[in-house]
Amino acid sequence: MNNNIPVLDGLNHGKSVIIISEKPDEVGDSIINHLNISITFLYGEGGFLGKKECYLLYYEQVSFFQKVSF
Repeated sequence: MNNNIPVLDGLNHGKSVIIISEKPDEVGDSIINHLNISITFLYGEGGFLGKKECYLLYYEQVSFFQKVSF
């Protein structure tokens, strides 16, 4: 199993993680409670199928990701 999570590079030396899940509330609660961090819910709609989705976005300085194992 591949445990790599794609991380997007930014101009200010931080990292963003976008999580796509069919259970965003459960995943979001787990991240907040276990990692003690805040997240943002992004609501969107697929361009091809028109399916409505909820995505989780987290942004942090680079040093945080050195402490967290995914």
